[in-house]
Amino acid sequence: MINKKVIINSSLILLTILSLTGCSSHQHDGIYQFDENKHWYGCNTIDCDEKFLEEDHNYGNWTVITESTCTTYGEEKRTCSLCGYQERRNIEKKTHTYPAGFEKDEVGHWSVCSVCDSIKTSSKVEHDYRTWEVVEEATITKEGLEKSTCVCGYVGTRVIPKINIPLNTIQIKEPAMLKNGSIELTENNSFDLETVINPIDATDVGNIVYSSSDETVAKINNGKVELLKEGFVEILASNGTKQDKLSFCVTNIKMDGKIDDNEYINHFPDVATSKGAGYETNNYSYVMFSEGGIYLSHTVNDKYISSYSHIEAALCFGDECDMTNTLFINMYPMENSFGNIKFFEKPTSFDGGKELTGNDAINCSISTIVKGTYGAYRGYDIETFIPYSELEKYGYTSDLEFVRYIPLVYQFKNQNDADKAALLSSTVGLKPNVAYGNINSLRAKYDTYLMPKFYRNGTHETPNRDPLVEYTFDDGKIVNTGTSSTANGRFTTIDQTKTTILDIVEPNVNFVPGADGKENSAIQLSNSMVGGNHFTIGGINIGKGDFTVSVKVNLQALTTDTDSRNYLFGIGNKKDAAEGYFNVAYKKNGTKNQIKLRVNGETKWVGYCPIGEFIELKLVRKGNTITFYLEKNEGTNDIRISSYQLNSDASIDWNKYDLCFSSNLGCQDPGDWPAYYDDIRVYDYAIPM
Repeated sequence: MINKKVIINSSLILLTILSLTGCSSHQHDGIYQFDENKHWYGCNTIDCDEKFLEEDHNYGNWTVITESTCTTYGEEKRTCSLCGYQERRNIEKKTHTYPAGFEKDEVGHWSVCSVCDSIKTSSKVEHDYRTWEVVEEATITKEGLEKSTCVCGYVGTRVIPKINIPLNTIQIKEPAMLKNGSIELTENNSFDLETVINPIDATDVGNIVYSSSDETVAKINNGKVELLKEGFVEILASNGTKQDKLSFCVTNIKMDGKIDDNEYINHFPDVATSKGAGYETNNYSYVMFSEGGIYLSHTVNDKYISSYSHIEAALCFGDECDMTNTLFINMYPMENSFGNIKFFEKPTSFDGGKELTGNDAINCSISTIVKGTYGAYRGYDIETFIPYSELEKYGYTSDLEFVRYIPLVYQFKNQNDADKAALLSSTVGLKPNVAYGNINSLRAKYDTYLMPKFYRNGTHETPNRDPLVEYTFDDGKIVNTGTSSTANGRFTTIDQTKTTILDIVEPNVNFVPGADGKENSAIQLSNSMVGGNHFTIGGINIGKGDFTVSVKVNLQALTTDTDSRNYLFGIGNKKDAAEGYFNVAYKKNGTKNQIKLRVNGETKWVGYCPIGEFIELKLVRKGNTITFYLEKNEGTNDIRISSYQLNSDASIDWNKYDLCFSSNLGCQDPGDWPAYYDDIRVYDYAIPM
């Protein structure tokens, strides 16, 4: 029974197949037919074109036919193991990879792709030699040599020409101890002069005669100079037909531009303390007049002494005071020093003239100012100061905090010392026992002086003007360095009328300790959400005036977004208002994060922000000028500074918006590229760039 059923069923199946296919029996020649998707056998029975045993290709592994390069596509294939059909596809171009080092030759340097050995066109530049070091000095008979090292490491050299001394001349070479026109007077100080005659003649050299303009200051014997006391002297060398002279000041002051407190006290016996000057008050200023210039000093409570200031002055000597005999002097602040003096040629007005250097500027000013005090003017007690923001009205751009306006114009003509002492005493309150030397006429004119920094008992500590807001993130916390408060990062403005609060948008803000656990700690914004992960600082009361925002930022990756501008920091944006805002943002441009500044609808592309390192960004408003500072442009060590002018009525209103810092604040899809922020500071004035 079972076998019958099987036979019957098989017959039925065979009849069904024959009826459906129309072919009694498919036959093939064993060769596959195929297309790009499948392969099959074709029936070779007459009047039958049906496919049978159709199935997908059975591919092996991809094999490379042609390798890709940085400029061309490659090609690879894979083959079906049954029918032999081959599928092919392109291999993407490789990305240029430029290592940190350079290829170089004697002309320049360039970057070479480590993948394809091609040269990066924009990187091929000539060597940049900035500082040259003398290897061998030039002489009158032999060329010298100096070298410099480029940023690529290539060491370049260049020839120093022979010293050219015109024919039929005699020349005194400057001694090594001569600095800024002065030689320091030390015990048993003497030196040999080197004199060169061209053409060189033994007879001429042997017949050189030397003389000194003042043998009480310096004597010379057979080319050996002996210094005796402070003063001005000229040494003359002559062989009868040719001559040359060397002019210099002899001074007790060390010619390194610095003096310590003991030296300062010794050289200013009349002004070192209020008691020494004979005044009752403890707080006052001096302006000292001398043949060499003007000097300003300030004392506080007998101990706080400043030994420098900025003075613009015009002095004239002789019977008449006019532009033909006027000496212009500028003195600028120098750390722990008595001043840096510059000389200018005779001008046609009190606006000044061309700066004089070298022998044209030789003068005993430093020695005279420090040692020979010919006058002292007791200035007003320190009561009223002009804020830093007002400095420009008086022509100053110094980094000192305050300026005081004191107009002074004094003129003394044809007066003997006693009469001048009496005149000064009655006019400006000077004591008549102050010596004035042999000055026939003196006129000093200046409009302003800067408030000196105070030195405390030789420690040279100076007060700093604090920013309105400062976040350093030390110890991995938000720290107010002014009050050591750590709760919510609260801060008080300089006038203590308003507080600012750091508002952190949770949950994706982390504090990252620095390498030492304290310094360089930063705040990290990561795992960006739609709309951006950010924090804001509110309550900064600056109004619409000058300001400075300084911050260190570390972008950890290249943004994937080429369309949206990713917000870094700023106040408001285009959606908030037509004006009154600024922001710094970045976007993807090729393989770099391009930085831009946008203010009131105007955009400036500044440069490219490096990836993976802290750099300083600084934004300064001064008047109607907005300046953006980028500490390092990616791929170089160059800073980038971009400035542009606002309209005269343009404003940036801090009271309207909070200051915002972001990792990714854009309307596009968020990405996980964290940003670190450190050393955030906001000032209510413009810091000079």
